[in-house]
Amino acid sequence: MNINFSEVFKKLRKEKELTQEQAAEVFCVSPQAVSRWECGQTTPDITLLPVIAEYFGVSLEVLLGVENERRKAQHDKYMADFDSAIREGSVNDCIEISRAGLKDFPRSYELMNALMYALFIAGDETGNIPDWKENQAKYSHEIIDLGERIIAGCTDDNIRLEAKARLGFHYCDDLGDLEKGRKIFESLPEEGLCRENYIYLALRGDERLDHIGRRVCSSAGDLQWNIWEMICSGNTWETEKKAVEKEVFTAEERIKYMQVIEDIEALIFNDDDHGSFYRTLPREYFRMIIPDLISLGRKEEALAYSEKACSYMEKFFALPEKYTYTSPLVRGSVCSKKWETADDRPEARIVYENYICRECYDAIKDEPRFKAVIDRIKKLF
Repeated sequence: MNINFSEVFKKLRKEKELTQEQAAEVFCVSPQAVSRWECGQTTPDITLLPVIAEYFGVSLEVLLGVENERRKAQHDKYMADFDSAIREGSVNDCIEISRAGLKDFPRSYELMNALMYALFIAGDETGNIPDWKENQAKYSHEIIDLGERIIAGCTDDNIRLEAKARLGFHYCDDLGDLEKGRKIFESLPEEGLCRENYIYLALRGDERLDHIGRRVCSSAGDLQWNIWEMICSGNTWETEKKAVEKEVFTAEERIKYMQVIEDIEALIFNDDDHGSFYRTLPREYFRMIIPDLISLGRKEEALAYSEKACSYMEKFFALPEKYTYTSPLVRGSVCSKKWETADDRPEARIVYENYICRECYDAIKDEPRFKAVIDRIKKLF
């Protein structure tokens, strides 16, 4: 008999507002027998099952928990299909899958969270979605509604925190409502209060070292990302009275601090352990650093950086789908080559179509070395 019988019977009894003693009278058994059913210690005689099902107005499948198992499998399939679609960058498929899932499971916070995420990235300007601006406006109300429903009713902390972070981002970055966004962000836990900071105390031996290694890997990435975010911050600053133009970093400083990011990488990782770095660094070279060098008239350096960035991309494309770092400081860290994005283009095509084709590259586009770089990049998509 399915182990879920005890849970189903108890739920049905409570819905009927029966005490265990009253249920015992209905089914002509002792109160102790009903108690043992609900504790999962025993189950009713097989001849009694149809009587119980008929009394509660459910099928035997529901009573035995078989229906619950089927529903769980169906829900799991929706989530698996969503994950497959997101890995392929098929954001419209993600929206359709999660909408279909919510018709069958209208109170599933997992599916609500999945739909909120899909709608959110459909309006992300970094994705390969031509109508992202229209999507931002079209889906805004639904994103907010889903986020508020999750925050109000979901008991899963991870889902609630994801929804909060995404909703705060939507208010700040998409709607420009900094007050609402800040209020949500201020309700998030402080950085130090997380499992990753304390779980090592419960670990020993290799398990502890692997955990610390993963933390080193994550912390190095956070430091690099924050330096990069500061470099990339826009030049328009909002004051209480007006927006003012103020250069955060000069081109020279951006080049200097991008080198700091590379130096951090070299200190932590072995020479062949730069998997995700090989994915992100070329994009920032071609998006920002090489144009900076061109603007400063340093064409030779610009060409050298374009060749280096191209080599990084080639190394990234040669990586397996999943790889384990070998550097002693980041032991235990595993990375995936594929990352979730609304853009289904290969990284090399994104770099070529979004950055290299800009006018700022006119100064070096006819250089033989740069033409060779373009040919190498094209071979990657």
